[in-house]
Amino acid sequence: MHRMNAISQLRPLSEGSGRNRADFSNETSVPFRYQVYHPSDVINRWILDNHNEVNIAITHDEDWASIIRGNANEMPCDTELVQDICSHLRIIQCQ
Repeated sequence: MHRMNAISQLRPLSEGSGRNRADFSNETSVPFRYQVYHPSDVINRWILDNHNEVNIAITHDEDWASIIRGNANEMPCDTELVQDICSHLRIIQCQ
């Protein structure tokens, strides 16, 4: 994992992704929208929340992929993912 000085934000899905607004014109309720999940977002959010000196967090896929169990049918919960990352990797600062 890498950390750098800058800023990072998670943004909600853009409105209308996947369907046009016209597709909803005859519907009485707005359908539930799933959020895109990426393990790096969870890890980056944890780094930013727990290291006040960090403005940007960059996590590469190989950082978290190396701790996912090969026979796992599901991704670990966020807490387990962060615990596993912390026990296997260290945060480094880039200048």
